[in-house]
Amino acid sequence: MRPVIFLCLALLSVLLTSSAWPQQGQTRLGLVIGNAAYQSATAPLPTAKNDARALADELRRSGFDIDLKLDLGKADMQSAVDAFANRISAGMTALVYFSGFGVQVERQSYLMPVNVDSYRAEDVRRDGISIDSIIAAIHRKGAKVKIIIIDAARRNPFERRFRSSAEGLASPSPPENTLALYSAVPGQVIADRSGANSVFMSELMKEIRAANAGSADAPVPP
Repeated sequence: MRPVIFLCLALLSVLLTSSAWPQQGQTRLGLVIGNAAYQSATAPLPTAKNDARALADELRRSGFDIDLKLDLGKADMQSAVDAFANRISAGMTALVYFSGFGVQVERQSYLMPVNVDSYRAEDVRRDGISIDSIIAAIHRKGAKVKIIIIDAARRNPFERRFRSSAEGLASPSPPENTLALYSAVPGQVIADRSGANSVFMSELMKEIRAANAGSADAPVPP
């Protein structure tokens, strides 16, 4: 992984585990989605659901109230996003994680539900859920800190139908107080590997656990 990715992972781990966050009430909410069983794919994604479960468990240990969702179709995925946004109130920290297939169309990135079968760019816009729309919904609700983690820059069964090569995901343009972290730099794709977790999630888990260990070892102020 590139040094900039490691730097972002380290920064993200500090944000997720910092003891400076308020501890009263449900001030940290998260929506974690792992889509693996795509109807248009020849086989399920090997790590998407494991990664989602692993991150959900780690975030819960860090004080997040997590809604974990797996293998969502379009209606259920949109419903999960809407329900999550409706739980957010001013001052909260809101986190969204997605692992699955994503497609870029006209500099917009779309997260793909498992039950879609898109053949054209306009199908992707109709069938997918744009990352920008998710961030905008969270922002409108007044979240103080917005964290977006996207592991979807994979070669996918949709893109090859309407263009000759994969374009990865588009560069995000998030509002202030937003950390958007992708598993690959914009415009590039990554290959899945065998094993329980992806390289991206394995490194993220290392950083979070190291930050948690450092917090536990830190002296308690008088």
